[in-house]
Amino acid sequence: MLKTKTIFLILIIILSLNINTVLSYSPPNLSLSFDKIILIPGKDNQLYLTIKNIGDATALQIWISISLPSSATGGALMILNGSDGRWYIDSLASSESYSIPLDIYVSPSAAGNIYQITITLSYQYYGSKTETRSIGVYVPPLEIQGAILSLSLSPYEIDFGKNNNLTLKIKNIGDADAKQVSIVLNMPGAGMSPLSLVNSDGKWYFDTIKVNEEIEIPITIYASVSSAGQTYQLPITISYSDYIKSKTETKYLTLIVPSSTSPLVDFEINVNPQDLNAGELNKIHIYLYNKGDSDASYVQILLNMPSGLVLKESDGHWSIDKIKSGESIDLEVNIYVSPLASGNTYQIPIIITYYDSLLRMKQETRYISLNVPTVYSKQAVIDISLNKNELKSGEINNLNLTIKNEGNGIAKSIFISLTIPIQSVILLDSDGNWYIDELKPGESITIPLKLFASPSSSGLLTTFTFSISYIDTNLKSKQQVSNIGMIIRGVVDIIVLDSSVFPSQITIGKPFSITVSIINLGTTTAQSVMIYPSESNGLKPVSYDKIFLGDLSVNTPSSFTISYYATNITSGRYVLNLEYTYKDNLGQSFKGILNVPVNILISTNTTQVKTSSEFSFNIIYPIIIIIIVIALVVILRKLRK
Repeated sequence: MLKTKTIFLILIIILSLNINTVLSYSPPNLSLSFDKIILIPGKDNQLYLTIKNIGDATALQIWISISLPSSATGGALMILNGSDGRWYIDSLASSESYSIPLDIYVSPSAAGNIYQITITLSYQYYGSKTETRSIGVYVPPLEIQGAILSLSLSPYEIDFGKNNNLTLKIKNIGDADAKQVSIVLNMPGAGMSPLSLVNSDGKWYFDTIKVNEEIEIPITIYASVSSAGQTYQLPITISYSDYIKSKTETKYLTLIVPSSTSPLVDFEINVNPQDLNAGELNKIHIYLYNKGDSDASYVQILLNMPSGLVLKESDGHWSIDKIKSGESIDLEVNIYVSPLASGNTYQIPIIITYYDSLLRMKQETRYISLNVPTVYSKQAVIDISLNKNELKSGEINNLNLTIKNEGNGIAKSIFISLTIPIQSVILLDSDGNWYIDELKPGESITIPLKLFASPSSSGLLTTFTFSISYIDTNLKSKQQVSNIGMIIRGVVDIIVLDSSVFPSQITIGKPFSITVSIINLGTTTAQSVMIYPSESNGLKPVSYDKIFLGDLSVNTPSSFTISYYATNITSGRYVLNLEYTYKDNLGQSFKGILNVPVNILISTNTTQVKTSSEFSFNIIYPIIIIIIVIALVVILRKLRK
């Protein structure tokens, strides 16, 4: 009894373990995620949709489709570029994932809201399963500035007692065009102003000042003697509108009238070159030209470099005893530019301290502009192409698959996989996976393909999906999917079975009929078949009207009859070349030639008709003989007498 209970207890433990094992094995569970959930309005956003099977079982024949949100009026808020929004995956095993690259353009009207992107999954696991998921994304508001007009006046110092030529500059530094721009310049001071605008009322109007556009207005200002030693604020009222609103604002520009025209030091600074190469040591020349009428003595020059630019072989400080009036000096500077400085522009201050000819110490801060152009990293761009876009059903089709690197960077460890969604097209002599060690820029490789399309696939349209993964120049893994459409065209093959002539013996010049039997041995129906009678080797059709046969199905014989008459031929074997036209299962029209062999037998039972001259000769000839005989008889009788 104890032994029986022990055995029963062991069986219960084993069964409970098996039940727990079965219950712990879960079906496929496909999770979805985006690598980014913030989409920028007004731009193309590149992101990846990742599908991962977090279940235990394998999901088969997976279809993914994506639906983007639209506005309440039906307009598109987001557009999927370069794809129809449907993808196919053969299978995903447990813990296996697959990433799909997406290029989504977000309309500016979508800014400032949260949206749900709907994704529908269907897959096979003991039957068809369909699930709908939603992933939220955020589109931040647009940063709008509108039109912003900045003003400047050059030069800002003028001489008293004479007319001074200046330039008023208006530049749009905003992100929108300024329209209907009105500018009013008023001279400072109540009543009689010491400054006068010459040959102008101080009012200007412009239809449009575009973004980053700068307009220069030449003006002439007379400064009276009483303005010497004064500093003035010139009020400028500017009115304009952009797509946001209309604006009116008053800005002030400083104008200085020095009290003395004593000798001055006036430095003009230039730099060459202004463009620097990121990641390299660059040599530039800074030129200081004293265009004033005073010498500069004990000149101290200090150059302060910003982050990303490093001086080499110099501390950025120079001491020069004297720079005479009209003299120029050249400072040679070596600058190392960090790779991180690529794409930046720098305004670098130069502090100049000196004594003029009156031994007055002065200090000026000037700026030089240096630009570091953007250095774009080299990228590989893999292009997939086939030399044909159609297959013939019932045949083995030879195609060439070309993989080319259209970019400027090397692609390494290239893996290419071909997926054909329909079973009626089979890839021969290959499993549809290829590996290429590397492709240099502009380099390509061609892979021959053999594809068999079954006769039942005639007229189908399908898509060949090429999944490509590779390592780029920056050692980053890249993936892309290329879809190539393919047409499967049915084959029409019309041949002549036999031909017969009625009557079996023909008479020259008299009509007779030729009956031709044909059959379509192709893979698709020849639609709207038309036969065109034609002349050949002394056989002429009684009528050239075309003959309509209709649709010619596969492996179904058909026949037609044409009336002919013969001219100047003999018995023998002749060939009629009959043109025919038809449409295939894709509706395209084609032409062909039927070579019809015909055995011609000319009838020999021909009745001869004598001519009138022959008939007359046959009658006169015996009459002449009779006359001659009668004449001989008469002559003989006379001789006897």
